[in-house]
Amino acid sequence: MMFINMSNKTIVAISVLIIILITLINYWLISVPESAPEIGIESEEEEDYEITKEEAARRLLAEKHDRKTSEITININQETMNYVKGGVVFQPGGSENSAIFLMARTDNGWELVFDGQGAVPCPVVEPYNFPVNIVSECLGESGELKDKIGEACINSGGKVALSLCCKSSGDYPNLCLVGSCGCSPEDSHQVKICDCGPAECFNGLSCVEGI
Repeated sequence: MMFINMSNKTIVAISVLIIILITLINYWLISVPESAPEIGIESEEEEDYEITKEEAARRLLAEKHDRKTSEITININQETMNYVKGGVVFQPGGSENSAIFLMARTDNGWELVFDGQGAVPCPVVEPYNFPVNIVSECLGESGELKDKIGEACINSGGKVALSLCCKSSGDYPNLCLVGSCGCSPEDSHQVKICDCGPAECFNGLSCVEGI
């Protein structure tokens, strides 16, 4: 029979190594996240969740007028990522139950800026910086109608003028596109335009370098 003769120092060294090894294994097990895949899934679901612009408008109008959302029909006419212009019809319908509305996205989410009939008051919409192609005019404090597209034209270096343009064109057509004002006289009518000079053209929002 063979006997392994180990000194006390050897036994102590082996014991210390075993303790260190167990400590490292426990530390590794604690450091590994147990549910890492679930965190990613939850984050994706939260990012994907966002009510539509139509639903946001319906809820805001229902809250303001104390109506059920099922009694409200929303039609969006113009929109960007942060602005919406549309029409709303409350049941039972008809012109007396119809209006336009404006909505803007702020740090607090979507806000109902205006709803009603007639001109939009300038003090109501101007703090939100609506694009001029969505709010082209508004009613000033003195009752005057402010031409927001005309202001944008002048502020970008152009001047407001009158010109014959195609009957399909309204005021301030996009002159960066060919054809807006190229119809025959009998197929044209007089509209406001933004004259940006020979080197630039008006794209519907401001004077830009000509194409």
